[in-house]
Amino acid sequence: MWRDGAGSHFAPPSLLSLAYNRRGVGRVRSWRLSGIVREGTKLVAHRRRRYTCKRCVFTWIATSMNANFKSLIRKFVPPIVLRGATAMIGPRRSADRVEQTGQKGAEWYDASFEASGDWSRHYTASEYYFLWAVIADRIQRAGAKSILEIGCGPGQLARLLRDKTGCKYVGFDFSQKRVEHAQKVHPDLSFVQQDAFRTDLFTTCDYDTVVCTEFLEHVEGDTVVLEKIRNGSRFFGTVPNFPFTSHVRHFDSEDDVRSRYAVFFNDLRIDKFLADAAGKTFYLLDGEIR
Repeated sequence: MWRDGAGSHFAPPSLLSLAYNRRGVGRVRSWRLSGIVREGTKLVAHRRRRYTCKRCVFTWIATSMNANFKSLIRKFVPPIVLRGATAMIGPRRSADRVEQTGQKGAEWYDASFEASGDWSRHYTASEYYFLWAVIADRIQRAGAKSILEIGCGPGQLARLLRDKTGCKYVGFDFSQKRVEHAQKVHPDLSFVQQDAFRTDLFTTCDYDTVVCTEFLEHVEGDTVVLEKIRNGSRFFGTVPNFPFTSHVRHFDSEDDVRSRYAVFFNDLRIDKFLADAAGKTFYLLDGEIR
């Protein structure tokens, strides 16, 4: 650790001169520092004698702390200087990492799929199984023959529907990674990479039932998709009461759900399912498309 005769910290002139030369500020003269304090939005360096202190030095120190420079900086820069640089740069960089909520593209869903191992587990191990089981049971009781699933993901729900109902099944999703996984794990089922706003499956596919979980809350044009579904089809879908990074909307009550979607159905049943003790809730939409 660097200290002057009086015991106060100071940074090596060679290191500080390098920082100044990188910024093109000028020449460093005396750098004996006794402390750093925050004053407004600027860091002020104090010395026992003469000093010259510029914000660029601390900025350079903080932004240079990567794999190549970390050990060098820790060795030669006093802890008090490092703390000051981190305090100045850290909060701004943390704020930059906050992801904006709203509709995401296929690349985002590809990345989220690869980042999680939950999708490869059996459907009974899914956090959504309690809800999926209800949907599968209702489809079986309704005597459905063929299913079209919007936003099929990696095929967990598809397998449950096939095991429970034995229906003919076609699922589509715009995430290439998820569809590829579904095709690999469930080769006896049909999965297609399609965009719900551009696909012709709504008119060319044979189906009497539509399943649509984890989709309506993720897109701006949810009502546009509902209008594409064949009249008379039985529809099962879900929406949440909580926000999420990829959620465009969520609903506070069954009345809110009904006010948005009832117009698309001849009849619409809405059931509330509590997912945890904190109040996380899913609303299940069950009805015949108008």
